[in-house]
Amino acid sequence: MPADAEAHVRRIHPILLAAPLGALGVDAVYLWAMARQGDGLVPRVLFVAGWIAAFAGCALVAAFTRHALRRSVLFAVAASAFGVLGVVGLFSIGVPMMVVTLIAAIQALLAAEEAGVGPLAVVGWALLLLLAAAGALTLGFLLTPQ
Repeated sequence: MPADAEAHVRRIHPILLAAPLGALGVDAVYLWAMARQGDGLVPRVLFVAGWIAAFAGCALVAAFTRHALRRSVLFAVAASAFGVLGVVGLFSIGVPMMVVTLIAAIQALLAAEEAGVGPLAVVGWALLLLLAAAGALTLGFLLTPQ
C-alpha cells in the first residue's frame, strides 16, 4: 500500500464509519425481526436487506475514499437510498434508517464543501439521486413478491 494511502487510512475519522455501520446494524436487526415472524425471510425481506447492505457498502467505500468529490457522491448515493427506504418503512425500520440517512447526508455535504461544490449543485444532485433511488426501490418492490 502506498505511503499516502496508509496515512489516509490512519486519518479516517470514526464518524465516517457511523453511517455504514449503523445501516448494517439496522439490517441485522431487521433480518432478525423478520426471521422471527411467521412469514420468515420472504423475497421482499431479502430485497430490503440486500438494499440496505448494498448501500451500506457504498457508504463504507465512501468512508475510505480520499478524493472529496467521490466521497461526497458515494455518501449522497447511500443517503438517498437510505432515505427513500426510511420513508417507505417509516413504521418498521424507518426511524433508525432516517438517522443513518442524516449521518450519511451530513458526510456528503461536508465532503462536497471540501471538494468546492456549490450548494445549488448539491441540491440538484440530491434531488436527482432521490428520484433515482425512489424509482429503483419501487422497481425492486414490484419485482419481488411479498
